[in-house]
Amino acid sequence: MAAPFYVPTGVPASGAQGSSAAIRAELALIEAAIAAAGVVPLSCYAADVNTAGSFWIPTPGWAGSITALYAVNYGGNNTAATVLTCEIGGAAVTLSGTWQFASSDAAGTQVSVTATAANTFTAGQPLEIVSDGGGASAMPAMLCALIARTS
Repeated sequence: MAAPFYVPTGVPASGAQGSSAAIRAELALIEAAIAAAGVVPLSCYAADVNTAGSFWIPTPGWAGSITALYAVNYGGNNTAATVLTCEIGGAAVTLSGTWQFASSDAAGTQVSVTATAANTFTAGQPLEIVSDGGGASAMPAMLCALIARTS
């Protein structure tokens, strides 16, 4: 399937010495593709969201805003609900609702929320996902933030 936003030109070829102009042109195409895509997904693996604590998602070298947050669990949640929140620089991101795994969610359950306010970050400022540790058994999860570039 062809990429809708970016088609590699092959510059530089593997192991080849490319000209700096050709490489700059290729990087410009990549940057344009990111801008055209609108949002970029950033993910991190959380070994156990059923233990209270923080997980960090690194951000790129440009400012942006979180548009949505997603999580999917690798194990079932069988006790209490596990609530997730997001912070930037210690300040809570306002979410459209409660971002949580319910007490009976099976493995492979995806949960999501929209970020509605206090959702902007500066270049290189990491996103912090915080778990309240509501569940009991270890529950690994993949966490994902969709971000839009603002500068």
